[in-house]
This record gives sequence, structure tokens and C-alpha cells, in this order.
Amino acid sequence: MLALRLVRYARQAQDAQAGSELVEDLFARYFLRGENIGDPQTLRRALLECGIAMPQDEADAPLHHELPWLPRLRDPQEPGTRGITGVPHFVFNAEHALSGAVPAQVLLQEMRRALSTATRTSGP
Repeated sequence: MLALRLVRYARQAQDAQAGSELVEDLFARYFLRGENIGDPQTLRRALLECGIAMPQDEADAPLHHELPWLPRLRDPQEPGTRGITGVPHFVFNAEHALSGAVPAQVLLQEMRRALSTATRTSGP
């Protein structure tokens, strides 16, 4: 959850590109290097290595605290989350979505369905 909030912070503090770069960094940390992306120290390193500044008062905070300065994931003023009920969350062609852990066959089936829809709507 902290990693998701960190990505939101990166997008708000800089822009969508910074958020995308942070996501790539977090994926590499988790999937390639086996780092714990729920650990506040790991998240601080990721943010700094991506060139995204933390709030000024964060520099004096204990390294183990849960990063209370991060934005919430769901703001009461924010519109709905478009059916996102879990992670990972995949959206294909802005129409077909899957949330949560699903078998590979289900993921492949949804990709094929999205491809089929895209092919029909794009014409010959």
C-alpha cells in the first residue's frame, strides 16, 4: 500500500512521467532484486534514485516510520476507482479490465478478447 501511495505522490509532486519511472524502478526492485517495496527505507531510496524530492520535513523523520506525508489512495472528493478491486489491475484497450490475482489462462483470454474487439472496431 505504501508503494502505491508513493507512486501517487510522485505523480502529484512532479508529473505522470515521474510516476511511471518510479513504477518501473519499484518493479525492478521487487521482481529482479527481491527488495521489500513495503519497507519505508526501500521506498525512500527509490524516490531519491528516481530524482523525486521528498517533503522538506521528511529529512528529519525516523527512517522506519510509515511515511505519513504520502497522499491517501482514495480521496473522498475523488471520483470512483473504475472497478479496481485488487492488484494487480490490468486494463486492455480502455475497455477490458481484470483486478486481482487471476490464472494466466484468464489473463490470456482477456487479452485475446480485447484484441478481438480492437480488430473489429478498427476495420479492414
